[in-house]
Amino acid sequence: MADGGGATDWQKELTRAAISNNINFSMSGGTENSSYAASIGLDDQEGILRNSNLKRYSVV
Repeated sequence: MADGGGATDWQKELTRAAISNNINFSMSGGTENSSYAASIGLDDQEGILRNSNLKRYSVV
């Protein structure tokens, strides 16, 4: 007999184990008279709730 979803584990259905990736690259250098520095990054996170992701880019 169907219970109309009464035995559904809604917490398990709505959440997940989240994965996070953080990637950064930077370089710097120069000469006696000048210098330079540059950095780029990516932060990619899954939220524990489904469809709650964050993706952030940075450039300096």
